[in-house]
Amino acid sequence: MSKWLPGRSSSSPTRDESLEPMEGYVDQIGQIKPKDVKQVKAAAGTVLREINQHTRNLSELEKERRAENAHPHAEGATDLGWCSKERLLFYALLVKCILSGVVFPIIDIGSDIATAYTHFYFGDVNWGLLTVTFVLLPGAVCGAAVMVKGLKAKEFNWRRTGNYLIVLAFMPVLYPILVVIV
Repeated sequence: MSKWLPGRSSSSPTRDESLEPMEGYVDQIGQIKPKDVKQVKAAAGTVLREINQHTRNLSELEKERRAENAHPHAEGATDLGWCSKERLLFYALLVKCILSGVVFPIIDIGSDIATAYTHFYFGDVNWGLLTVTFVLLPGAVCGAAVMVKGLKAKEFNWRRTGNYLIVLAFMPVLYPILVVIV
């Protein structure tokens, strides 16, 4: 039996294969080094180069498409200027994603915070705390799930536990922000 994981033998696997990508990150929470900043700058440069390449490719494709549809009586000509079917579909999906992914969550969280403030303002401390609890609860559950899965992935040590406790402490506050960003 393993010393730290009751019910598991030391020969049984202690890693969850789905957690392999995060193994190296959890051990380094709170340890930012100068090389990390250089890696972020290098990654940003790589991303910008990729974006520029895709922009050039899209510009070339747009020129080709316009050249093919230059004759309004040509077979398959569907170019209606800025009002093409594909462009309208893109804009509709963009508006849907912005509304459902950014605007509605911000309004939802904002209204919850305003409700809690109203309860505290009028002296209903219990209702205010209950409202704040329900705002923070999804992040706490998410942080606890990450902590449990992460601690099962490798052998137990106090440093990893401390790092996961940091994640658990900040996740209730960060979760609503992450919902809007991601």
